[in-house]
Amino acid sequence: MEDMMNGSCREFIGALSAAQPVPGGGGAAAFGGALGAALTNMLANYTIGKKKYADVEPEVKTLLGRSQVIQERLLDLVQEDALCFAPLSRCYGLLTSTEEEKAYKKAMLSKESKNACAVPYEIANLTVEALEISSRLAEIGSRLVISDVGCGAVFLRAALEAAWLNVVINLGTITEEDWVQEKRQSMDALLAKGRALADNCYKLVQEKIQ
Repeated sequence: MEDMMNGSCREFIGALSAAQPVPGGGGAAAFGGALGAALTNMLANYTIGKKKYADVEPEVKTLLGRSQVIQERLLDLVQEDALCFAPLSRCYGLLTSTEEEKAYKKAMLSKESKNACAVPYEIANLTVEALEISSRLAEIGSRLVISDVGCGAVFLRAALEAAWLNVVINLGTITEEDWVQEKRQSMDALLAKGRALADNCYKLVQEKIQ
């Protein structure tokens, strides 16, 4: 499968809108998260080198370094999500004429659904970390582009919400109940934490621009 991030944005949007299983919500979540991280990085880059913010520059550089890694990883996950989900989509076409075929389909759906959870789960973790960074940069970064880090938080929250949906929808076909319960609890905790961080960042930005 050709790397979807090597084409244009229009090509990716076109593929996203087509009647095909990939790219889908997971890839869109990763891409949206990368946009959010990029906006966070924009604020950091505007802050670095300014005399007014010299006292926080070392911290900003550290935050930027980590956020750049998150941005690039999220872009990689656009393609990885497609690679993980494609086998699952094929499972839905398996035959169910006999009991043996039904059992095989159930087992394969469970296996591939579990695999398909991996990427959106990583997206959720990365976006929460990115929201921690954006929240801190909203506190100490340049006011010149403060609205952009708020926009970034909106994208990151949307990516997190989308990642949650993409994990939870696959839990219903996984037969390992303990694994399902643990993953659901973990995702719910990430969602709650990320929402709180995004709300805090957005509120802080609102207060600074009004």
